[in-house]
Amino acid sequence: MNARLLAADIGGTKTLLCLARGEGDEWCVEAKRRFASPEYGNFDSLLKAFLDEAGIDSASIASACLAVAGPVTTHAQGQRARVTNLPWVLESRQLKERFGLRRVLLVNDFAAVAVGVTVLEPHSLHTLQPGNRPPNQPAPGDSSPASPPILVAGAGTGFGAALLVPEGENHRILASESGHADFAPGDEQQAELAAWLRRRLGRRCTVEDLLSGRGLVRVYAFVSNLKDAEDPALPDPPAVTAAAKAGDRRAIQAIALFCRIYGTTVGNLALFSLPYGGIHLAGGIAPKLLPWLEGRSQEESGFLNAFLRKGKMAQLMERFPVSVVTDTEVGLKGALHLAERSLATVR
Repeated sequence: MNARLLAADIGGTKTLLCLARGEGDEWCVEAKRRFASPEYGNFDSLLKAFLDEAGIDSASIASACLAVAGPVTTHAQGQRARVTNLPWVLESRQLKERFGLRRVLLVNDFAAVAVGVTVLEPHSLHTLQPGNRPPNQPAPGDSSPASPPILVAGAGTGFGAALLVPEGENHRILASESGHADFAPGDEQQAELAAWLRRRLGRRCTVEDLLSGRGLVRVYAFVSNLKDAEDPALPDPPAVTAAAKAGDRRAIQAIALFCRIYGTTVGNLALFSLPYGGIHLAGGIAPKLLPWLEGRSQEESGFLNAFLRKGKMAQLMERFPVSVVTDTEVGLKGALHLAERSLATVR
């Protein structure tokens, strides 16, 4: 084996790129780089910068998998993806022609995260709820036909979710754009928040309007009774988190409310999918809010309280294992795995 794989995790805030070279029956990472996505006008210029810096001839890349934070469509000439929070459009055919790539696969970013979860080491998953699977359900990760579904969801620049459904020796990936679904308030405070945000945005309130980086800032503004949906004093999630760690009461309340919204939303997704194989919270925000996500009281967080609060289905919710993915490169690892799998299918 003497070929290369290219993997990318493309988001509105950052893009991770990785090149792996075949050595015997193994793949060895030979170049990896993180880029600030908004600094580039399109993905082509970013990819060229990466390849030039690595000194790699793109013709040596046998298979590329690009995970994109946005919907992916298939047409007669190949695949097309638009990055939701950037003016970037990726075309598989155009990328192959410009860079001389032999095979280009475009996938939704959370589809890659879902695959990445299956190849993570156990220490990269922090358990929030161990779950209690029915006796006839196999253990998570079992790839037998009876293996249970796995749900991956999470907040970052936006909000994403994907489902892994067993299919033979592998899993079938069901991507989604659930972040753009209407936000469903879980209690009176959340209903007031949704109404407050609708007035300020002048449109419907979606899941990722609140479950995202800018969403956390908006929740802080709401808790602080500010007129604007963005607070200039705490302009980004790190500022809100730092203020909470320093004991700022409003920031603590904002994160607690954010985590309850998180729990309510993920609980809704679980009712749709019955993921006995596990629920994994990915994205850039969950690892940073781990101390709050672990709390059960309203003061600490209430994530699990909100997740479990499903009326007659509360006992069912206790059966689902819930964990936080602490590996920040899970999407990149999933894309690399898919690039390798894609290469195997065309040999």
